[in-house]
Amino acid sequence: DLGDAKVLSDRALYDLSDATIELPETLEHIGDLALYNCGCIEKVSFGKGLAHLGTDSFYHCVNLNVVDFGAEDCDDLGTTGAFRDTADDLRFRFTDTCTYIPSNLLVGVDPSELVISDTVKRIGKHAFKDYSGPNVLLPNGLESIAEEAFLDCTSLHAVSMTQSLVFVGRGAFDGCSSLEEIRYSATLSDLQPSDTFFRNT
Repeated sequence: DLGDAKVLSDRALYDLSDATIELPETLEHIGDLALYNCGCIEKVSFGKGLAHLGTDSFYHCVNLNVVDFGAEDCDDLGTTGAFRDTADDLRFRFTDTCTYIPSNLLVGVDPSELVISDTVKRIGKHAFKDYSGPNVLLPNGLESIAEEAFLDCTSLHAVSMTQSLVFVGRGAFDGCSSLEEIRYSATLSDLQPSDTFFRNT
């Protein structure tokens, strides 16, 4: 029983596979490899107070099939993400307290279901890099997309840039080979003349 714990340090529950674990929504810090190979975890819900999610923190949690991500402003992740090698039918949902999708969050993850709340305002660098899961629907209130956020994302078929969007980073949609439609109504005030973000679509 983790009670109202706020911190799980690096490797805190590493390779713990024969105990029932329920992670409290009070967690604010989850370290690197904190829950590596914890086969007993099937669902996690992150409250809006989650500020740090470590590299490979849920790596090889093969029965993890539901992630409700409600962090309001979580730190960017290392290049290997946090959820590699989880369940094949993983459902990943950004809830209505989430405002930022951290860099590299979905690296190595191709969920069976992806839901992004309209409360999401910003998407970090490489957040959907190499992603090939369900089609990504950008939220209506989105304001900023970091550079290479959707690099080589083969599950993006259409992009609607609404009036709320004010920044798109360099190479944000490069290599999105399935992208067929772009609806463009935003005023992208922070772009430089040399920037491009739809190469190799």
